[in-house]
Amino acid sequence: MWLSIGLVDLMNKLQKLQKLTKKQREFLEIHSNTLGVVSASCKKANISRQTFYRWVRNPLFLQEVNKVKEELKDFGEASLFKLMKEGNTAAVIFFNKTKNKDRGYVEKQELEHTTTDNGFKLIIEAPDGSTVEAE
Repeated sequence: MWLSIGLVDLMNKLQKLQKLTKKQREFLEIHSNTLGVVSASCKKANISRQTFYRWVRNPLFLQEVNKVKEELKDFGEASLFKLMKEGNTAAVIFFNKTKNKDRGYVEKQELEHTTTDNGFKLIIEAPDGSTVEAE
């Protein structure tokens, strides 16, 4: 009997923790408008950074903060694609260097090594796809 009552109390406390306060919801709106910059968001919401980091311990609040981060990534990608469509050379080069490495758009050689019972094996892959192995 005690165990089930204790479990119910624990579940109620967890649900209470996961609810967002009005101030937290207001902060999240501000946070989205400041593109996820914590210091600017805290200043506009009139809270301390310590308060923000305490709120982040709430899984629901953290989930919402992470949504703002994803929105920012989406915004950045959309902006990059827009620049690429406009023929912005720097944007095209950046995209190729970050997303098309497998097609040879790299400035440096990437090294991969693995260890074996007999020592290690070094594999060097050139931008053209050729490899050199050394043991």
